[in-house]
Amino acid sequence: MKKIRGRFEIDQLGINKGHRYRITVSDGMHFEVFTLANPSDEYSHPIWSMLLGEPLRNAEWSSQSEEGLHVTIYRQYPSKDFDFKPESYKDNKWIESEISIASFRLYNPLFARPFLQWDNGTNWGDSLPFSEGGQRQFSYTIDQWEFPHNEKDVQWTARRNDDSDFKEFVIRLSV
Repeated sequence: MKKIRGRFEIDQLGINKGHRYRITVSDGMHFEVFTLANPSDEYSHPIWSMLLGEPLRNAEWSSQSEEGLHVTIYRQYPSKDFDFKPESYKDNKWIESEISIASFRLYNPLFARPFLQWDNGTNWGDSLPFSEGGQRQFSYTIDQWEFPHNEKDVQWTARRNDDSDFKEFVIRLSV
């Protein structure tokens, strides 16, 4: 059984709009955290990268187990008013909010096509199978009371590339 590789990208529209995403990826034994954002934005200075993660346009990670990839994507809102004072560090005031916009796993079963399966918090939900070259489009909406950064219908895609040594998926975040 082939393992899973995930490639995560933020497109130019997302970069232009100043979107930032924190992505956690795990295979049940190992994990990695990536920040997708403009590598030269106002938060790309090393002092900010230490707090928010080094901004990358794309990142990839491969499973090392048969569990597939567990992925959670957060929309990241840094605080422009962070003053780098000790009390502000203690209270985590460098970030206004990190909102989970998607949680799923990419899985390669032994006798079926690889699929994306939604994480419902307590169990795995609906599964969406992907053939080679298959792509699906999704969106998220952030609508919270008195939140200054609400967003509606922000688009992102999942695509399965043609097979190599891995079953490879590309997750592309946009606007």
